[in-house]
Amino acid sequence: MVVAATRTKLQSINNLDVVGICKSMVETQGYTCQEHQVTTADGYILGLQRIPKGRSGNEIADRQPVLLQHGLLMDASAWLLNPPDQSLAFILADNGFDVWLANSRGTNSSRGHPSLSPDDDLAYWDWSWDELASHDLPAFFQYVNNQTGQKLHYVGHSLGTLTALAAFSQEKLLNLLRSAALLSPVAYLGQMSSLFVRILMDVFLAEKLKLLGLQEFPNGRGMIKMYDYDLEDTNMEHYKQPTPPAYNMTNIPKNVPLFLSYGLRDKLSDANDVGLLLDNLKDHDKDKLVVQCREEYAHMDFIIKTTKLKMSNPSTTLLLLALLCVSAVAATRTKLNSINNLDDGICKSMVETQGYTCQEHELTTADGYILGLQRIPNGRSCNETAEKLPVLLQHGVFLDASSWLLNPPDQALPFILADNGFDVWLVNSRGTSPSRGHTSLSPKDPAYWDWSWDELVAYDLPASFQYVNNQTGHKLHYVGHSLGTLTALAAFSEEKLLNLLRSAALLSPVAYLGHISSLILRPAVDIFAAEADPTTCGVYLHNTGIDCSNLLAAIGGPNCCLNSSSIDALVVNDPQPTATKNLIHLSQIVRKGTVEMYDYGLEDTNIKHYKKPTPPVYNMANIPKDVPLFFSYGGRDSIAGVNDVGILLDKLRDHDREKLVVEYREEYAHVDFIMSVNANQVVYGPLLAFFRLH
Repeated sequence: MVVAATRTKLQSINNLDVVGICKSMVETQGYTCQEHQVTTADGYILGLQRIPKGRSGNEIADRQPVLLQHGLLMDASAWLLNPPDQSLAFILADNGFDVWLANSRGTNSSRGHPSLSPDDDLAYWDWSWDELASHDLPAFFQYVNNQTGQKLHYVGHSLGTLTALAAFSQEKLLNLLRSAALLSPVAYLGQMSSLFVRILMDVFLAEKLKLLGLQEFPNGRGMIKMYDYDLEDTNMEHYKQPTPPAYNMTNIPKNVPLFLSYGLRDKLSDANDVGLLLDNLKDHDKDKLVVQCREEYAHMDFIIKTTKLKMSNPSTTLLLLALLCVSAVAATRTKLNSINNLDDGICKSMVETQGYTCQEHELTTADGYILGLQRIPNGRSCNETAEKLPVLLQHGVFLDASSWLLNPPDQALPFILADNGFDVWLVNSRGTSPSRGHTSLSPKDPAYWDWSWDELVAYDLPASFQYVNNQTGHKLHYVGHSLGTLTALAAFSEEKLLNLLRSAALLSPVAYLGHISSLILRPAVDIFAAEADPTTCGVYLHNTGIDCSNLLAAIGGPNCCLNSSSIDALVVNDPQPTATKNLIHLSQIVRKGTVEMYDYGLEDTNIKHYKKPTPPVYNMANIPKDVPLFFSYGGRDSIAGVNDVGILLDKLRDHDREKLVVEYREEYAHVDFIMSVNANQVVYGPLLAFFRLH
């Protein structure tokens, strides 16, 4: 999901989306190539590319077919990134094999379906890697066999090894298989040390990864099971048993020729986990099992070793973030003393340690979510100020209230506000660590995650406003960052909260997102139509121009003024969980360029929720003209970009001039507004002056 800052485009793959892999990446290298399609038993139309012979064109009788299956977040182009003498697909063709490249469902080459659209129908994405094992692989195997009349060799990488092993363990495909070569074999993942995927598994709950199938990736206990529907009744409906069936690797027939190659520097296909797999194959016929260990290899070396990667198409960009970051050495995550014990609560861990009084509060929303708030009632000097006015601070997506507290007290907005006589309240959105309670649901329940930012507008913000008003007896100032600005603007556009509002300061204001240029978020939206979510990595991608240790820049633009200790603190506590539905909703805004309620994709479903076939619009022009608003945005922000902020301001062009303050920081990117070392002077100073006017 990340693109190099300089996107060097190769002529050979400039038009991949237009003309296909054959014309863009194979024929340009002097090879014959054919585009094929196969339809799975469940209706997915998959693309294959065939390289029937080598560049020399010499005919070889009875060329044996080889099927190559890529890994997660890739397509068949991943096998073709190197020059011909370094790319496995070309090498096989030049050595007399009939080469077939498979593309998994949902990738650019395999987006067809007789009745479902990947862009409009959520049902299109209702699959996990179970379906790759039970439908895609059998369809590929049978098609190649039908075309060639021969059994085939198989080469899988990463997820392409897991699906094959799962199928073999059920004795599927074997009648069509000659041998299988498994590169970076993935089966057991209990010892996986990749920061990128560990965060996916440990931080982002399974419910939020459903549309990528990641919720069913082998878990930290090293078990390999079919998709778990979480509810025994639903599992019974699908499997006739309350728990999902296991893929038992010991059931792989002992005479299947297997070649396994793994690397000691691989953080995803860890050597210990490969050891578990090999232990399950300990009785395999010795003459049928070849195991190779490359001490110097990491996950991506097995398909693109020695290449200076040049990027062109979105598939390659996702490949680089998701797998190059995964395969390199994990970054050291320095834990600050101030947040080592964050489980004790934000007050004890991050506020009281700085010498401030802090109170933990809880409120319950109308739909049952129990949210945590932290209150800093006075400054460090403890000087009492009559009629302290409350300020409510709302964080952005993937963060919680701790994101306001990462800098030292003289640079962190909550402390500055408290020291300047305000009664400071920090709210935490549903699903984050301080706000995981519910009156009847557990975060383990899929229903717990059935919300988008519509619910933050309709429930979380009103509950937070009302609670602070009840506690203080005052209307409140509001500060939002990123998603915290979108939810406020949406509420204001419906004239909600205004009876409790004194003024609002919106930092990195997000409303219209059609011009988003984030190196991570834009490709995620374009490729997976919101079925992917941003995460993290902590390595440097050699030869690509991407410094993955500066992930914040890849997400929100090149920040001007962050200090390393604050970044370390952010990595320790974030990213925080959010719902897949929330991410889908956000990417709908990006794709449509409008600010609407969640689109269910089907007119009937929209009518059920909204009494109309399309979602209602949040009309920013409806924000009352006398609401005091302070905007601060940055010239280097790749999420709240200048063009999109311009659209928002145009909607507010009739706003009362004395009620609207707009500040532009040319050097600021998205995160600078909450973490920059000089924000206390260039952003928070004007913000304080604005609050004092209102």
